[in-house]
Amino acid sequence: MKMIYLSPGAGKQYCGNCLRDNALAAELRRQGHDVVTVPLYLPPTLDGKEPLTSPADDNVPVFFGGVNVYLAQKLPGYKYVPSFVRRLLDSRLLLKQIDPPKTAGNSLTGELTVSMLKGEHGYQKQELDELCNFLKAEQPDVAVFSNALLLGMNNAVKKETGAKTVCMLSGEDSFLDNLYEPFQSEAWKLVAEHLADVDIVTAPSRFYANFMTERLRSAAEIVPPDIKILPPGINTDGYNQNATVRFSGGTSAAAHIGFFARMTYSKGLDTLIDAFVEVRRRRNFYPKLKIGGGYSKHDAPFLQQQNDKLGYEALETQADVFPNLSREEKIRFLESLTLFSVPSRLNEPFGLFVLEAFAAGVPCLFPNRGAFPEIAEQSGACVLFEPENPVDLADKIEKLLADEEKRKEMSANAQRIIREKWSIENALAFTRLCV
Repeated sequence: MKMIYLSPGAGKQYCGNCLRDNALAAELRRQGHDVVTVPLYLPPTLDGKEPLTSPADDNVPVFFGGVNVYLAQKLPGYKYVPSFVRRLLDSRLLLKQIDPPKTAGNSLTGELTVSMLKGEHGYQKQELDELCNFLKAEQPDVAVFSNALLLGMNNAVKKETGAKTVCMLSGEDSFLDNLYEPFQSEAWKLVAEHLADVDIVTAPSRFYANFMTERLRSAAEIVPPDIKILPPGINTDGYNQNATVRFSGGTSAAAHIGFFARMTYSKGLDTLIDAFVEVRRRRNFYPKLKIGGGYSKHDAPFLQQQNDKLGYEALETQADVFPNLSREEKIRFLESLTLFSVPSRLNEPFGLFVLEAFAAGVPCLFPNRGAFPEIAEQSGACVLFEPENPVDLADKIEKLLADEEKRKEMSANAQRIIREKWSIENALAFTRLCV
């Protein structure tokens, strides 16, 4: 089967979807399919050299390059700019220097989102034509859209290639809900309309499928698509397949509580730091804190606030920060942890960080929201706490630190569920959907 995988890059930012897309494309190739990953906006960000990545993808141009998309939106006569200039602005070398803000809360982001969702009727029609010319030459059987924000391309891609189209829903609501009006309502309506024309729509959890069905129903007067559940997977190469619990015995200073995601307010890093401070104040346990994940200059003010909080409690030497780790470094980071938590404020559809922590055999604590209750029920590897309640999180941390047998059980369950259900090798379910 010939597949085209359309995946937006994130430039310098840590991007869980980039890692998911790369791992899935690599596994589909290993299973014998012809897969070409087409980067959009910015080059993909991968943590180190992912196993099985195709060198051929490095030669695929970046389409809808961030600079050209912006200029097409803001300059009415930009469509007359010579093609060689546009190609220069789409160069990976230039695009890798861009560090975009992480918020959708401005008018320009709303304008760009709506224009992109209008597809051939938007300001980026020239970029869409260039993409379709490339795709026609590839003659794909299936075109995969990494998320629903790309679906302005769906009609043109289907018309020009005849390919079956697939959309993988993956947290679009948090982006769309941060757009200013009137762009927010218009964007939701366009997404709902486009999804009705996609051949296969998937979601990583039952929670997110149900959640998006209701949101789509309220966004447009059309019947929402039938959303298939396609659990995510992770490449477990390099992980210790027989991880042991790393904390043992009372108040040992060897305990490490870890966080690995984008270092942002939305991911709840401040909630974890507040819980960590609370645990240390109680003086029953003396764990240390390890913070890893994506970091850019836009995160600096928030992280400074958290560092000041630790400094006020004289705990700054008890917390270490590890930004932008390679894949190998990330695995070692996770395998050094006793407990793991990302107290996200979002209704997470799943979360790559869940798979990464489970693959490392780390017991987890997650807020009782989004897909986390579903994950807890299926895995037996995580404990739930009241969202945005650091005292409740501290209580649950102490309870787990005091119960070594429980942590061992959760660690074994984490690696079992990865092997049985959430390993990237289970991507065969994806190909069955596409046939």
